[in-house]
Amino acid sequence: MLINAQSNPLIIIKAWLLDAAKTSDMRYPNAFCLSTSADSLPDSRIVLYKLFNDEHGYLSFFTNYESKKGLDLETNNAAAAVFYWDKLGRQLRLKGKCVKSPVSESDDYFASRPILNQLNAKLSQQSQPIESLNILNDKLIAEQDTIQKNNVSFIDRPNHWGGFRLYFSSVEFWEAGEGRFHQRYLFQRTLSFDSKDNLEATNWKFCILQP
Repeated sequence: MLINAQSNPLIIIKAWLLDAAKTSDMRYPNAFCLSTSADSLPDSRIVLYKLFNDEHGYLSFFTNYESKKGLDLETNNAAAAVFYWDKLGRQLRLKGKCVKSPVSESDDYFASRPILNQLNAKLSQQSQPIESLNILNDKLIAEQDTIQKNNVSFIDRPNHWGGFRLYFSSVEFWEAGEGRFHQRYLFQRTLSFDSKDNLEATNWKFCILQP
């Protein structure tokens, strides 16, 4: 796909994500490295994107709001994301700001998850120390017994679990080249949000980066 100053980076991201899902042969082509920082030391981990919006330019991922990344984003909502698809020779780098997903989006996604995943979100205090995993397993067994006895078919989403939307202010496309003469294209814009997290964004600026 030709990339130049007239390109819409959000359409290219959508195409790359679809290509990865179809042809990368990865178990999790939607996996990316998310970096956050509440202080001077950044922290990174692999998460899965679940939704992508090519109109406003964000991807959604879901987590425990009381986890390390959730607390980091509560303090400093700036984040960076990196996708790497080795077989496609492509890397996608994203920087921007995170805001919590609407309640309806979090509810809908939570309801679509397998019940064991739902129970994990309910019972696990993600990122917190624990003396033994047997403690968590005992909680799980007790919860499963309660569900079976009461014939429960639906678990409410816990308030401490939900989505974040990462809105992009910087998008870099990287394609592998021979002799490490890679192709790098950078798009940047300025983002601002009002008190209700409504987005305002400037037009994209484009440049080519040396490998």
